[in-house]
Amino acid sequence: MHRDRVRPGCGAARAAAVRGAAGRSARAPVGVRVDQLLDRRRTAAAGAAQRLRGRARRARTRLRPGVRRPADRPGAGLARTREHLAARRARRGPHRGGDRGPAAPGAGRGRRAGAVTLPLVSVVVPHYESPHDLALVLTALELQDHPLDLLDVVVADDGSRTRPGPGPRPYAVRVVAQADEGFRAAAARNLGARAARGSVLCFLDADTVPEPGYVSAVVRSIAGGADLVVGRRRHADLGATSPAQLRRWLLEGVGAPEVLEEPAWLAEGYARTDDLRAAGDDAYRFVISAVLSTTRRLFEEVGGFEEAFRAYGGEDWEFAHRCWLRGADLVHARDAVAWHDGPDFAGRTGDADALHSRNVEGLALARFVPGPATRGSGLVWAHPDVVVRLDDTGASDAQVVESVRSLLAGSDCGVWLRAGSALDLLDDPRVHRGEPPNAVLARARFRVELDRPVVLSGATLQELADVAPVRVGEHLTVRRTRDVHRGEDGAALLRAPGVSAPVPGEVDLQRTWGRADHRRTVRLRRWRGSPADLAGLPADVAGEP
Repeated sequence: MHRDRVRPGCGAARAAAVRGAAGRSARAPVGVRVDQLLDRRRTAAAGAAQRLRGRARRARTRLRPGVRRPADRPGAGLARTREHLAARRARRGPHRGGDRGPAAPGAGRGRRAGAVTLPLVSVVVPHYESPHDLALVLTALELQDHPLDLLDVVVADDGSRTRPGPGPRPYAVRVVAQADEGFRAAAARNLGARAARGSVLCFLDADTVPEPGYVSAVVRSIAGGADLVVGRRRHADLGATSPAQLRRWLLEGVGAPEVLEEPAWLAEGYARTDDLRAAGDDAYRFVISAVLSTTRRLFEEVGGFEEAFRAYGGEDWEFAHRCWLRGADLVHARDAVAWHDGPDFAGRTGDADALHSRNVEGLALARFVPGPATRGSGLVWAHPDVVVRLDDTGASDAQVVESVRSLLAGSDCGVWLRAGSALDLLDDPRVHRGEPPNAVLARARFRVELDRPVVLSGATLQELADVAPVRVGEHLTVRRTRDVHRGEDGAALLRAPGVSAPVPGEVDLQRTWGRADHRRTVRLRRWRGSPADLAGLPADVAGEP
C-alpha cells in the first residue's frame, strides 16, 4: 500500500487503512478526514460559515433590523468572551483545582508552581498496530517540562494483534485494550479516559509527537479559563526517525526531519476566530482529536466521545459541538505544538475514495450535529436543531395540532408534548410525548419553552433561531442552548411586521387548511401564466392553457 494511503491523517486514520489492508473488519476504503480534504483556498468550513452568516443576515433583515446582532449575542464576540472568562475566573478562584473535593478525580494531587497548582495530567493515546509511532510519542512525553510525576499516560489499544508494551518510563504508564470489533477510535478514547487519573485529559494520536512544552501549554490555557484546548498540529516526515534521533531533534535541534506544509484551512479558521475565542456555532470544525485536551469535568458532563462513530473521522467534531453547546470555552493554544507523521490531505478532493470517505463522514455527522451546514434541509433527524417543549394540558386536539403544524413548518424541529393527548392523531415522527431525551437536548442548538399552544405565522421557527435569543409575543421565546448553559437567558422582543405567535381560540381545521390550499392553488395558477409563458415546455408539464 502506498505511504499516503497508509497515513491519511492521524494515528486513528492509519489504523483504519492498515486494518483494511489486512482484510479484517470492513472499513471505508480510505480513512480520510473531511476537514483534510478541503480546498486550501476556500475550505468547506469557511464556506459553510459564510452561508450561515448570509442566511442569518437575510433573516435579521426581514424580521427586524433592531434584533440583537451576532456581535451582541452572549459568547459571540471576543470582548464578551473575555468578560465571561474574567467572571468565571473570579468565581472559581485563581486556579481550577482550588475547589475540588477530596473525592473528585485528580483531587489531592498536584504541585504548586508559584501561585498556581499544577494538576495531574492524563495523556490518552489511542493506538492500533503502530509500535514505531507509539515509541516516538512515549519518548516525547519523557521530555515534557511538566513534572513527570504529575504525568499519567494511558495507551488505549483498539484491538491490536499484539498488545503494545510501553517499556520502562519515568512517568506512570499503563495499557488498556478493547477487542477488535472494527474501527472504534471514539470508544478507545473513552476507555482510556475511564482509566485515567488526572483532572486534565490530553488526547494525542499515536502518530502525533508533542514538543517538550506541549503539556505545560495546555495546562496554562486551562488555568486561564479554557475548558477545551486544541493544540497546533504541524507535519513532518517521521517515518525513519528513531527515538534517539527524536531526542536530539527536540532537545538540541539536531537532525530535524523534513518539515511538511501546515494545513491552510486550520490556520485560516484560527485566524478568523481569534484562536476560537470569537468563534460561533461552527467552532467545532477547528477541533481535531489528534491534539485535543479538556478538563475531566467537561468530558464527563458531556459524556465523552460518541461511540456510534465506527469509521474514521467526525467523532472529534461531534464531541466539540456538544462541548460548545454545553457552554464550554474553546481555545487554540498556538504554543501547544505536536508533530504529525505525514502530510495533511487538504488538497485531496477529486478521487473516488476521498469522495466516498467524505460522504461516509458527512452522513455520520448529519445524524448527530444539527444545522444546515451539516445536514441541509428537508429531512427528518432523530436529533433536531430546535427542541420545543409544549405544555398542551387542557388544550383541544385541534389547537395542539395547528400549533404543532406551525412550529414544524420549514424547520429542523422536534416537539415534545407534556400531555400528548393529540399524539394519537399524528403520525409525524417529529412529535413526541413527555420530556426530550438528554441526548437530544445535548445536541440541539436552540430551545423553545411554551406554556400553551401558539400558532406561529410570518416566520418559521428556524428563521427565529437565526436571530435568537428572541421573543415573539408573550409566550414564544427561542433561546440558544449555549446561552442557557452559560446562564445568559435574556431575549429581545421581536418587532417585525406580520410575525406573531398568538394563542389560538377554537380552531376549525378544515376551514384553516382549506384556506391554505386555496391560496396555494391561486399562486400556482398565477405562475402558469399565458400559453406564451409555457412555450417550449413539454406538454405534460405545460398542460392545457
